[in-house]
Amino acid sequence: MSTEARVATLEAKHEALDDACRERNKVIEATHDVVTLALKEQREKFAVLEYRLEKLEAANRGNRDSFRQLELLLRQLLPHTN
Repeated sequence: MSTEARVATLEAKHEALDDACRERNKVIEATHDVVTLALKEQREKFAVLEYRLEKLEAANRGNRDSFRQLELLLRQLLPHTN
């Protein structure tokens, strides 16, 4: 095989590798965009859930306080049966 033929073969392989690398980079960029979008959606959902959890915890604290007050009133109203 002549030197020119071997150089042409190597150049063709080099071009094929370049094309493969460009395609791989496109796939990586697209994957990155999809993952970024999915993570953004998860952060938004988490923020909503965190907000709802905080509201529930505040309501639970209020219910606990009300329950304690009712318990104290019942203890005052009902005679102790020991």
